[in-house]
Amino acid sequence: MLDWRTLAQPVAGGHDTQAVLELAAARGYRRPAPGVAVFLDGAVTLEHVYAGESWTPPVPDAPAALTPAIATADVLLGLSPVLREQTKQLVHAIHPATVRAGTAPVVDGASRSHSLEHRFGTLWSTIDCPFGLAQSIVHEMAHQKLRALGLPVEGSGILIANPVSELYPSPILPRDRPMSAVLHATYSFTYVLELDLACLRAPDRVVRQVALLAIDKNLERVEHGYLTLRRKARLGDHGAAFFDGLFAWIERLVGRGRLELTLAAPPARRARPAAPAT
Repeated sequence: MLDWRTLAQPVAGGHDTQAVLELAAARGYRRPAPGVAVFLDGAVTLEHVYAGESWTPPVPDAPAALTPAIATADVLLGLSPVLREQTKQLVHAIHPATVRAGTAPVVDGASRSHSLEHRFGTLWSTIDCPFGLAQSIVHEMAHQKLRALGLPVEGSGILIANPVSELYPSPILPRDRPMSAVLHATYSFTYVLELDLACLRAPDRVVRQVALLAIDKNLERVEHGYLTLRRKARLGDHGAAFFDGLFAWIERLVGRGRLELTLAAPPARRARPAAPAT
């Protein structure tokens, strides 16, 4: 029997990972053998796995080959061993794309990504920025995890009881979405925020700076979604237990994120008194 309180946050030992794999296997998932171009200790293949799908990528494919940016993304994922290990277990292929010519890494935080509901274990991502690629991997892995748990981006039942006809403010998009989509957005960026915080330990100063900017942006997204879920979500069959674990995880990350932003602020700004309440 699943302990739904332990399934939201990725944990050492992989209890949540194993539960997701078992649920995916029950729906027919079988992990294929690795391909030729691999990374993450040979666990993840670079392959144009979405070729022929009805979804059309918005930018061109990149060669299915290991590049310096991909190798650096592997190193950045390693700053959070739990996330790296979960990626190795839940992702078997990445479809690489590019918005730039050349293979030299550009650490600017930019990325685009997508994953298809019927293709568990796969994702599409631009690979130009190693930090952005690492974010994309955990972002799409989180979507795939929720789908395996029984919640599509637009659906209701096992975690969320709000009907898809009811729309709520999205923490990401400038339009309202079903509550299931609010949960997907909040959950995927909670995963990203976990990685952002880990990347503050990167030896590269530029990566640390980009991570701080990402934390500032993603804290707002996660907090926005958290408040909507707290106030408006109607719980599905296992929603109460799942949200107990998710909210505790979010609250810890938000506290850490706010502290890191405060410590990174210039001393004069840090000492500035708060504005009076109005």
